[in-house]
Amino acid sequence: MTTALGANATYFNQGFSGWPLGRSNEHGLTNWNYQSAAVRKPAQSQGRNSYNLTVPHTYYDEARDALNDQIAHFKREYGFSDAEVVTDFLFRHRTIRTVLRDAIPQLRATFGTDTIFNLEVSKDDEGSETIYAIAVWQADMQSASEALHDFFENWWLQRMNPSTSDLAFAYKLV
Repeated sequence: MTTALGANATYFNQGFSGWPLGRSNEHGLTNWNYQSAAVRKPAQSQGRNSYNLTVPHTYYDEARDALNDQIAHFKREYGFSDAEVVTDFLFRHRTIRTVLRDAIPQLRATFGTDTIFNLEVSKDDEGSETIYAIAVWQADMQSASEALHDFFENWWLQRMNPSTSDLAFAYKLV
């Protein structure tokens, strides 16, 4: 008997009689001898230790509700040019949602509290999408350009990173 087979036989003989034990014959082949005791499946866990299958659904529902609340907040702060396209974009880009939420106070401070901000999604020829946060500006181009430059210098440039490359800030003169 080999060392591994002897160790396994010792392990299996310690009160657990349902596993087969093998013995090598003179040709080096293992003959498996099944013991007569039936192996029963242990009882299923119940109570505190059992896995609750409703937990993932609860987390999913909570996450979906929180996301819907964020989108509703964005609809109060920004106008949506095409609500379905913008909402779909925001669902898919978590980091951009965070930046847009954090940008609202700075946009208001830079462009004025009565300025309207719109979100528009643009798709290029290759299928890449960019979302634009556009300040609808009712003054001259020079003051709009200065306000946008101020916003870039004081806030946006410190927050730009590869995960926000699909976000741009602009102004539109009306």
